[in-house]
Amino acid sequence: MTTESEQAEKDYALPGAGESTDIDQVRNLLFGGYNQEYDRRFRAIERRLEENLLSQQRLVERVNQNQTEGEERAYENHRQLQTRLEETQRTLDERLRDQRRYLDQQLEVLQTSLRKMIDTLDNQKLDQEQLADLLVDLGMRLKRGRIHPTVPSSNNPTSNGLSNT
Repeated sequence: MTTESEQAEKDYALPGAGESTDIDQVRNLLFGGYNQEYDRRFRAIERRLEENLLSQQRLVERVNQNQTEGEERAYENHRQLQTRLEETQRTLDERLRDQRRYLDQQLEVLQTSLRKMIDTLDNQKLDQEQLADLLVDLGMRLKRGRIHPTVPSSNNPTSNGLSNT
């Protein structure tokens, strides 16, 4: 197994020349320390790059996991809110139906009461008409000067207790 510096020496060797030529030795003497330093630096950069890639992969995995968890929480919150909204809507619908029934009952009571009042007023109106007729008749008799009290007969509804004799 050859090291990277030995591989680099082979790559820089002239074609057809042997592995341990004078040029290789000179090149190794001149650039050997630099090659080893560059090899060390490249390995350090490769190691840092691999560490960064691993770190980046872990971060991506964490972001994906957090995103998944966030989506799950958002879905669960949405589902809970939807359930609460539906419950609230059912409660409000029920209250509205109850309120409507109550108002319908109150309206019916008020309508019945109003009908009774109207009937009473109609009855009073008839009584007022009878009283008006009686007063007109009494006024005419007073004007003529013929007022004699009489007992009203029960079979004559227009009799007013005054006679016309």
